[in-house]
Amino acid sequence: MMRAKSTTLLAALCLIPVQPAVSAVCKQAVLDGTRVLTDTCIDGSCGFYQVGSDGNTDLGFGGTQPDVISFEFLSNVFETPPATGTFDLGTGNNSNYSTCNQCILILQDLIGPNNPQKYFFQTGGSITIDTNTVPGVAADVGLSWSNVTLAEVTIDPDNMFTSTLVPNGDCYTVVADLVFRNGFEAP
Repeated sequence: MMRAKSTTLLAALCLIPVQPAVSAVCKQAVLDGTRVLTDTCIDGSCGFYQVGSDGNTDLGFGGTQPDVISFEFLSNVFETPPATGTFDLGTGNNSNYSTCNQCILILQDLIGPNNPQKYFFQTGGSITIDTNTVPGVAADVGLSWSNVTLAEVTIDPDNMFTSTLVPNGDCYTVVADLVFRNGFEAP
């Protein structure tokens, strides 16, 4: 599930408060798989990168069905292309899938193309995008993340792709400071 956002629409959005994930202990996850630039916006205002984009790779989330991790970078009303630097994933625009500029989404256990049994969206941590590899412009993006937590959510395609935490849902933490120094590969 990927969505396009217009800068005009972003300016009109209100932030929706997100409650912290309610789960006793998050499972630890390690990202493994081919990293691919899957889509960009013609005007350079976005970049979508995925791990497991072939839809056939079990990345170790949930059961043995294929999983996908989507990294989505979108510019806000003040910038084109998307920003580089270090960003908090659990606050401001990044606290909801409908408004995020730096977005991490897990599609767990696909039962069809872009049809997972569960979605997981960021609730905390940070991501750093190398200033020399601008998302949407560079196919080979260098990024690192730290203390990232992703919680089970529902995503409402009829309400601007608003994400809502699943009460007592599952969650994952990603091994701290896992770095993609070799970036993502062009399709």
